[in-house]
Amino acid sequence: MTLNILRVDASARLNGSISRDLNDKIVARYQSAGPVDVVTRDLTQSLPFLDEEWIGANFTDDAERTPEQHEKLAVSNALVSELQEADVILIGLPIYNFGVPAALKVSPRRATRSIHAFNAAGTPKL
Repeated sequence: MTLNILRVDASARLNGSISRDLNDKIVARYQSAGPVDVVTRDLTQSLPFLDEEWIGANFTDDAERTPEQHEKLAVSNALVSELQEADVILIGLPIYNFGVPAALKVSPRRATRSIHAFNAAGTPKL
């Protein structure tokens, strides 16, 4: 059975990043143990912030959304799918000035939309 790994890189440093190097080593360890499929999400690569159009699309029933609203939620839908399909979530997290990068703070908001993240009873699905 193939292990699905969602690798999340949040460091602004593409070279010389300790957190990226650690992610590389952890993925290599999993690969040495058996077959793995790695999906990499680099949060420094233009993950857009939420805006009024996104919020409107999110709170519109799927059947009633316009093509523009579906497009607005496309990145969020991809993030939700990546989380749902992952057996392992590996987050490479640098600490800048005693805090986490802004890109990491916005990602959960995009991927934990209530319709996908919780069932009708409020129990988490992710």
